[in-house]
Amino acid sequence: CSSDLHNGATSLPGAPELITRLHDMGKKLVILSNSSKRSAWALQELPKLGINAAAFVGAVTSGEEAWHALREHWSGRKCVWLAKKDGSGVTDFLEGTGVELASVEEADLILNSGTNTIRDGTSILAVDCETT
Repeated sequence: CSSDLHNGATSLPGAPELITRLHDMGKKLVILSNSSKRSAWALQELPKLGINAAAFVGAVTSGEEAWHALREHWSGRKCVWLAKKDGSGVTDFLEGTGVELASVEEADLILNSGTNTIRDGTSILAVDCETT
């Protein structure tokens, strides 16, 4: 089945109970998410929402797929990164990809995974695109 488990702050009514019930029935559960963060982050956040992460055999996120694409196709390149605020799942996103931050003039690509900061290797400019 496909449905949202949470609204970003709290689990939706009945979601934790449904996950537990499906897991207890022996169902294999996988998260498919459009989150720009990596899969491990998605799983580690579930307990904060009252959801048992151990009920899932894995997670696939847009961020995980982007990370693999960066590592496989863009390693050794430089980027300007439009990202979310610093914090879990954001600050270390580029680690292991081989992609480095650079000025706009030196960048080979622009990586867009959020709307709160612009990172160019020398500074982090806070912006608030979500309220404009």
